[in-house]
Amino acid sequence: MYLMGYIERVQPSLVARAACRTISSCGDCVANPTCAFDKTKFTCTVKSALVQQVTTTNACFLVQAMQKTQIQEFPATKTSTAGVIPSGVNKLFNDMQRHIFLGNPGDTTKGQHINTAWVPTNSGITKLIANDTSTHLAQYSFKSATASGIKTVWDNSRKDFYDQTDVRNIVPSRPGVLSVATPFNNNIWLTAVITGGDGTTCFPKSAHAVSQLLGYPC
Repeated sequence: MYLMGYIERVQPSLVARAACRTISSCGDCVANPTCAFDKTKFTCTVKSALVQQVTTTNACFLVQAMQKTQIQEFPATKTSTAGVIPSGVNKLFNDMQRHIFLGNPGDTTKGQHINTAWVPTNSGITKLIANDTSTHLAQYSFKSATASGIKTVWDNSRKDFYDQTDVRNIVPSRPGVLSVATPFNNNIWLTAVITGGDGTTCFPKSAHAVSQLLGYPC
């Protein structure tokens, strides 16, 4: 009886996993209520809280842009391994991720291009000036004893907004200001500074969506 009950519980999961594996399109994947698209492996799999997944049609926009583009500036070009970030681009992101997510030691106004890092650290010197709910980007003015300016950040305050994998998937591999896809069915301007080491960074240029196509230079 125990064995039969175990089989009855496990079998639907195995069937669902097998069905999800046959789907290659992110849109088709999330249309299946038992499936979700893995942001790291770029494969359709069973929904799970343990891995980073795309679960809505709008969130597929970034994945689809990465899979179809042949623009070399972007991590995932249209190859047999679409969605797999090459080692060279991965190194660029590793160089910049501390600056983006944590900031620079000794100066709280540098880096920290995510909401949950910028706001707590700079609450006394910063003011929200734009919060675009279509791109989920926020923009702040700030003024300290040594610096002043504008800071644009990815909003990661909710699970269905940006996470670190989304930012990694957006990053281009050459310097400049380019139109890039977001997980929210729109494009934004992204500034990339590629100098190597601690000087390498990228951040949204503004909080709002743009009409320019993927890869179009500002």
